[in-house]
Amino acid sequence: MKSIIVALLFAAVFIPGESFAFTAENVAEKMNLLRMGSSSLKEVHDFCNNAIFSTDIPEAEKADLYACRSYTNFVAGEKEAAVKDADAALEADKNSYLGNLAQATILIASSNYGEASKFISAASKNAPTPELSEALKQRAILYQDVGILVSVQALVAAYNKDSTAADGVYGNKMLTIYGDVSEISVDDFGDPQVAIYANSSSKEGIVCGFSSKQQTELAQLVKGELAFISGKCGGSVPQIVLSKCSVQNF
Repeated sequence: MKSIIVALLFAAVFIPGESFAFTAENVAEKMNLLRMGSSSLKEVHDFCNNAIFSTDIPEAEKADLYACRSYTNFVAGEKEAAVKDADAALEADKNSYLGNLAQATILIASSNYGEASKFISAASKNAPTPELSEALKQRAILYQDVGILVSVQALVAAYNKDSTAADGVYGNKMLTIYGDVSEISVDDFGDPQVAIYANSSSKEGIVCGFSSKQQTELAQLVKGELAFISGKCGGSVPQIVLSKCSVQNF
């Protein structure tokens, strides 16, 4: 799922050519004419960097430059610099198409799809084509349903290490957990529930609650096979419980 955002950012960056004045007009023209394929990451970074430091370009018109430099920093593993530039892009123009995608890229890298969906939705309003706008809208809806993507093992480990800290990250939030289905049963009220254990011997894991109206949806789950399930995390009591769950098909 991360690849779509990376591809979108690749679609609108710069390549350096002959030297020219870094005016708003010239940079905009350069952005429209140049393509990523024939330039290195360093060349793109340097171009954006030089344009950002140009005094001839108003700060409000540097949003896309900050966004593209954010992307080059992100690919280079400079996460703090990437975050700083993504923030600067939206400070320069909160409606920046690339600025919103830069923010989404960073959040997706942290598996926070729910927050990323807000920025993807904002980007869709200024996408360069109607087709891309619609694709982004659909992606935002999907990511909103995903929330925070986390493996059962990682979630259980987080709660075992520090349940208070884990609740701060995951508690009362929409999560999509994944792991091999351990048990499919019903609770005391006759509603279906699915258990995915991080440790089968101790049955330590997550219990996902469903409605009795979701039998068709649950029929696609097979014990022992990988499943992605979304739901609201209620913390550890003593098992980690997800409520109002749904099965995701990625």
